[in-house]
Amino acid sequence: MKISNCVRTRSALALGGLGLCLAFNGCFWAFMGGAAEGGYVAGQKDRGAGETVSDQWIHAKVKAALLGEGRLRSGHINVDVDKSVVTLRGLAHTEEERRLALALARSIKGVKDVKDELKLP
Repeated sequence: MKISNCVRTRSALALGGLGLCLAFNGCFWAFMGGAAEGGYVAGQKDRGAGETVSDQWIHAKVKAALLGEGRLRSGHINVDVDKSVVTLRGLAHTEEERRLALALARSIKGVKDVKDELKLP
């Protein structure tokens, strides 16, 4: 993945083959190229191109929602998307953070279901 104009990196968001520019908390990112952070989509071999792009778009929107929520320490949450089903893994520091992350993921257009694999300390 080629990253340009990156003031500081918090999370890599991209759409395969398409460019995506996002701004969060004063950061500007411009991404070109393939997949975003490791683990966003597992096993693409049984999926069509349209489904893969849709999952990448959902991944980007969920990560953006998590990053944009000031009450959430989203750096500890991994987002995986497979056939429009989002799986959240990692650490939620409180029950409120866990519920908020799940609600944000469910609110994204195109998400069919959200699986909760978040752990509390």
